[in-house]
Amino acid sequence: MKKKFSVLLSVCTVMGLLLLCSSSYALTLTGSFPNKSEGESYNLLDGGLKATGVRGFRQEWTVTDGSLPPGLSLHPFLSSECWLEGTATRAGTYQFTVMLRDYELELLGSATITLTITITPSNTIQDPTIGGTFSSGSPNVPYSSSIYASDGHQPYTWSYDGDIPDGLTLQTEGTNNETYTLSGTPTSEGTFALTVTVKDSYERTATKSLTVTIGNGGGTGGNNPGGNTGGNPGGVTSDDNSGNTGGNTGGNTNGNETNQNGQGQQDGQNNAESNININGSGGCDAGGWIFALILAVAGFFLEPRGKEEI
Repeated sequence: MKKKFSVLLSVCTVMGLLLLCSSSYALTLTGSFPNKSEGESYNLLDGGLKATGVRGFRQEWTVTDGSLPPGLSLHPFLSSECWLEGTATRAGTYQFTVMLRDYELELLGSATITLTITITPSNTIQDPTIGGTFSSGSPNVPYSSSIYASDGHQPYTWSYDGDIPDGLTLQTEGTNNETYTLSGTPTSEGTFALTVTVKDSYERTATKSLTVTIGNGGGTGGNNPGGNTGGNPGGVTSDDNSGNTGGNTGGNTNGNETNQNGQGQQDGQNNAESNININGSGGCDAGGWIFALILAVAGFFLEPRGKEEI
């Protein structure tokens, strides 16, 4: 009796396995995800996908075409369900295909579904903006200047395209990378143009074109960039050296400054007097003194005199 029962059980088991293997395998996906706005979150209460016909003990959910909205990802639940999780960070319409693979010891089958989600712009989130400019500098002088980001959604990511002076680097600063600092010691002169871009965590961007000027030789004098501070003891200010003051900055300390305009200004007098430059050496030669002496003598004899008393 026991032997007959065992044989019957074996036969039923084999027939059941054959029936299972011969039955059609139909794996299908149904469901959808709602549309939302930037900054809104998805969770298991926002609908999801459901699989029917699952047989295996391991399932794999993937996006095989298109892309999910930035900030979102698939979250499988049990063996036959999947929802979205995360926070939508960028407005737009996104079409994507989700595939479910059903595994036993090997792949049993797969199913796909194509979906579309629209993320609308948020009325409360503004695009990021860039404020400030880079200041001018001088060669071989330590330099530091910053620009900054505001609005949008922190943290920020910075990048630039163009040229910056040799010796300087750009780096982010601040808790949320809100500052972009150009610093170092510039080693060359010139004007350098660049475009900086800031991107917030919602992938909204802002750009700004900037220039950085590193001095023109670093001089402060007019046509005398050397900037000598000796000066002429008489304090002569030359029109051609308009940047030189207080004793002819950048001048010659031995009083041999050439006055190219033939005129100067004597600081030691209340009223300006013209310096007579006969040979351009900054003073009168012997001929000049003789001429001045003749004028003085002639003035003495020509001076009117009063009548003598009788």
